[in-house]
Amino acid sequence: MGYLTEKISDEVGRLAQQRGREYFVRGAVKRIEGNASSVDAVVQGAMKYDVNIYIVDDFLDYSCTCPYFQRDLDPCKHIWAACLAAEREGYLIRAEDVTSRELFEALPEVLIGKANPKTALVKNPTPAPGWKKQLQPLLGALEADESRSRFATVPEREIVYIIDVRDTLTTERLNVEVAQRDRKMNGTWGRLKIKRLGVHEENNLPDPADRKIVAILFGSRHEVFYGYSSYRDSVSPDFVIPPPLWDVVLPLMCATGRCRLRVASTNGDEDPPVQWDDGEPWELRLKVAREGDGEGYLVTGVLRRGEAEMELAKPVLLLAGGLVFYDGRIARLSDHGVFGWISLLRARGSLSIPREEGDAFLTALLRFSR
Repeated sequence: MGYLTEKISDEVGRLAQQRGREYFVRGAVKRIEGNASSVDAVVQGAMKYDVNIYIVDDFLDYSCTCPYFQRDLDPCKHIWAACLAAEREGYLIRAEDVTSRELFEALPEVLIGKANPKTALVKNPTPAPGWKKQLQPLLGALEADESRSRFATVPEREIVYIIDVRDTLTTERLNVEVAQRDRKMNGTWGRLKIKRLGVHEENNLPDPADRKIVAILFGSRHEVFYGYSSYRDSVSPDFVIPPPLWDVVLPLMCATGRCRLRVASTNGDEDPPVQWDDGEPWELRLKVAREGDGEGYLVTGVLRRGEAEMELAKPVLLLAGGLVFYDGRIARLSDHGVFGWISLLRARGSLSIPREEGDAFLTALLRFSR
């Protein structure tokens, strides 16, 4: 074991040491620069990671940009590989650390000008055999799987899907927030938390329904990155679900019993749950009646499904395209492309038409009939 790896051998796991040596042997340390006090290296794993090693007060300090180190701050295989490369180059070694035997063995080559004193202290590794080069793609794939597993959702984690009414009304698009909560030591669930989701997280969710839902949500995003930096391998937990996916993802979310409707600004724990109504779509029906004084007509609207009617003011949320949120349920809405009538009558309650303008109103109304 070399003068650097020996210093940190107790801190690095056996598997990390083995993988790090494999990286070093196959030439994964793509660049290394250093001196007696510091080393900067680039190690090729699933992507290129920056490794820094320093000597501070006789202690070896280190860092790596890989997800494993960024999360746990434990020395990784990339750091081990960089230490091996630094030993080969003679970096991070001071005069008082070199034994007289090492100096004696290095002296002949130095005197005849065959080598730099630094490089004479450590033998160069033998070239990697051909079969190892052929296994490089496989080793890279194994590392990728290992990196992904480190971001796996723990088994005692629950996913909650929150439909935000305010954001949906503001953007006129269906906004869903994916929240998470962990089971506490006493067996109860902790508070809901909103945090970024790993792009490979759906593979490790314990509930198959959640795996399918999260995969669909990720698929609806254009900005998903499949890298391995600590930020780019995750996405915001806020999703906009396009209309073609409503009939697919909403029934799945409601079936989990963990789909909620956020009407006010809450922390998510107080939001009421909603269920999917798989009945026929609701449709707008206009009602035209004479006003009480007989001097005009009064236009109102209702939602109708079969023999059932619902006042336009009742739904918590109506979305063009369309969806109806009412009584803790989400149902389909057929607005026939005239959702503007629904918005108008929900805002005004009714529309008054003078009797002498009745024919003109009827002509305009027929233009919107479908």
